[in-house]
Amino acid sequence: MNSTGRRIVLYIAVSADGYIARRNGAIDWLPHPRGGEDYGWSEFRASVDAAILGRRTYEGSLKMGASFTESFPHYVFSRNPSQLPKPLGVQFLTELSAKFLRDLRAQPGKNIFLVGGAEVIS
Repeated sequence: MNSTGRRIVLYIAVSADGYIARRNGAIDWLPHPRGGEDYGWSEFRASVDAAILGRRTYEGSLKMGASFTESFPHYVFSRNPSQLPKPLGVQFLTELSAKFLRDLRAQPGKNIFLVGGAEVIS
């Protein structure tokens, strides 16, 4: 850990032309790992203990069968979180503020996974 606290780390697949999804949000262009290769996912996953994501990424994760636990908190940003499923370990926020990020980075722990989407990343 550096002297300013935990790092927020972006780990995503990007196409050669710089896109992370199709215009409609689909990620069907991503190849599935073959032959047991995880492209560094296991090592990366061991280095983080929380995630920041947007509503569309969260909903896509639910559709793909993602599970959520209190030991790995997920912070989901949505303008209307009241309409979303709320499993344990998921906290909904309506604003991504510099204060929230500073406070989160100041907490003890590993790095924080920034998983998307585009609005959250920017």
